[in-house]
Amino acid sequence: MGALNYIRTAWAVAQVAHLGRWKSNAILAYAEEALEELPANLNTWVHALDDKGAQVVVEKPLGAEDLDKWKSRLKKEIQEFKESILHREKEKVNKMEEWTVFGKGNPTTLPPRVQSLPSKLVH
Repeated sequence: MGALNYIRTAWAVAQVAHLGRWKSNAILAYAEEALEELPANLNTWVHALDDKGAQVVVEKPLGAEDLDKWKSRLKKEIQEFKESILHREKEKVNKMEEWTVFGKGNPTTLPPRVQSLPSKLVH
């Protein structure tokens, strides 16, 4: 529920993922759900000046154009986040391959290794 609210209030998907400590693409399901459930009468808070010139925060309804911009930005952000996850996975596979090749070529120079059962990560 918190992730949905953060995304609806225009937090970046990467920020919400960091806050929730998600290292997988689980946050993307929340982002997509927030996008689908976005109300048509969404309001936002903006900074403005009152009649004395002091800065105040006022509620401003979002128009259709603003809503479309927000949706397209969120879709782009979701796609970039997916790509970054894929990139990290590829890097992890490459490192594993490097260590495997190194270990086969230098069997006596490496310390004993331990493999995690759930993630299959070799430590």
